[in-house]
Amino acid sequence: MKNIDKTKKITFQNLVNSICGVHKQLLNRTIKAVNAGLTIRNWVIGYYIEEYERAGTDRARYGDRLMDELSDTLIKQGIDRCDRRELYRYRQFYLSYPQIVDTVSPQYTIQGKFLIENLSFSHLAQLIEIDDPLKKMFYEHMCIQGNF
Repeated sequence: MKNIDKTKKITFQNLVNSICGVHKQLLNRTIKAVNAGLTIRNWVIGYYIEEYERAGTDRARYGDRLMDELSDTLIKQGIDRCDRRELYRYRQFYLSYPQIVDTVSPQYTIQGKFLIENLSFSHLAQLIEIDDPLKKMFYEHMCIQGNF
């Protein structure tokens, strides 16, 4: 925030402008923070699903119905955006962006923290559909540079 000039006459319009300015600035920060939190949540859900599929002690009980059962149970628990399709997407997100865990290997040029801070989960969900790593990296950079 800018220092308040105490010699300047404070008008009603200046008051309104100051409040609007701080509102817009902090609202944008809040939106980015919420977006980053949801992106991390989705990645962690994908991690949990993948780990369960690899080593869950009772995974045979669910078999091909795992995502259906998990989706139904999570929705009943009040967790949003956990339908079957989203759960598959979260798992693919985890598999496509392992660098988000911040154990970046040298093969990755964009660190996980930077991805989370600059791309929404909607962007990343589209990017995980790209199989070619070079093509994916190109579009990651384009999304970040173009901020779209």
